[in-house]
This record gives sequence, structure tokens and C-alpha cells, in this order.
Amino acid sequence: MSVYYQNIMLFLILCGSVFYVTPADAGTGWGKTVNVKKDIAYGSDKLQKLDVYLPLGSKARKRPVHIFVHGGAWSIGDKKRYKKQARFNTSNNIIFVSINYRLSPKNLHPTQVEDCARAAKWVYDNIGSYGGDANNIHISGHSAGAHLVALLGTRPDYLAKYDLPLSILKTVIPVDTASFDLTTPPTGGGSRFLPWVIEKTFGSSEEQLKSGSPLLSVVK
Repeated sequence: MSVYYQNIMLFLILCGSVFYVTPADAGTGWGKTVNVKKDIAYGSDKLQKLDVYLPLGSKARKRPVHIFVHGGAWSIGDKKRYKKQARFNTSNNIIFVSINYRLSPKNLHPTQVEDCARAAKWVYDNIGSYGGDANNIHISGHSAGAHLVALLGTRPDYLAKYDLPLSILKTVIPVDTASFDLTTPPTGGGSRFLPWVIEKTFGSSEEQLKSGSPLLSVVK
């Protein structure tokens, strides 16, 4: 199989894994199918931790790496609730890294996306010792996590703080977020509550809302 088609297949697997499970059913059916390294610190705060899920069996090196950022309105959620996603990835020979980050309202924007960048830095520097390929890192997120990976993928300055180019992220997959543009009044399901949720994390100033809007960071 050519490199082009290998990359297409990897992208489809990564996309599929995001939809594979929601947090509600993540606690069932967990067996000894992966080797997990839990609560690895990437910073000094108790929430700056990540779990690394490794495929069992083969000692292959240079595996693709999938970083996952959980949702929860930037204020709740936990990395440990995505075990089925971890199993889906590892069954396809992909290392799955599920991260926690500091939550609002105690920690306001840009703390959350800064933590994502710092976690990506840890992965880039250390995943080789777990058999991962630092040149084949992908990142996805769900809901608030989707917003964070979209912001990370459109604002090179967050990774640049750690002397990393945006190109270390080979794909960025945001799934199910209403927060690409925080300056636009939301519509649809949940729109009644979203402004309140956004204000808890980003405040109400136009500058902060623009700073937190991935859509407004895209270079045309």
C-alpha cells in the first residue's frame, strides 16, 4: 500500500475512533487489550496529567500517535472516561494519549488551550520511548475539546511557546462543537445555555472572545 493510501486509512481510523464511543458508555466492556500508563504529569498542577494507551503484543516502533482532548464545557470531564476509544485506537496499532487540562471557572482562557499545547510538547518529546512516532502525531477533541484542538490548530503561537511548529500535528479533528466563533450568538440545541457556559471560561470582553475563536484565527 502506498504512503498516500496509508495516510488516508489512518485518517479514517482516527475520525472513526472519535465517533466510536461517547462518555456515557465508556465504562463498559473494558478488557486486558491495552497496556496503559496512567497519570503521567506534563505539568505541576494535579490536572496536568495524561494517560498513554499502548497496543499489546507487537514491539513495533514508530507507531502513529492520537492525542485526545475531552469535552465538558471547559469545566468538567476527565481523560479516563474514553477507554473504548483507547481500545479502538490500540487495536489499529495507534498509541492513544488522553489528556486532562485545568478547568474553568477556576482557570480562565487561555489556560485550557495552553495546557493542550504543553501536553502536545510532552508527547512530542517523550512518545518515542513508548514506541510512538513523534513525526506522526494527530489530535482530536469532542465538544469543548473540539474547540480546544481547533484553536490549537489555528493559532501557531501556542505551540511556538515550546519551540514547536504547527506542522507537528499531522491532522486536527474537532468533533461536535458550537464554539468556532465565540463572538456570534449561538443557535440550535443548547443555545440558551451556551452564552453562560462561554462566559464562565472566556469572560465577556470582545478581545477575549475573539482570542478564543478558532474561526477568527484562520489565515485567509
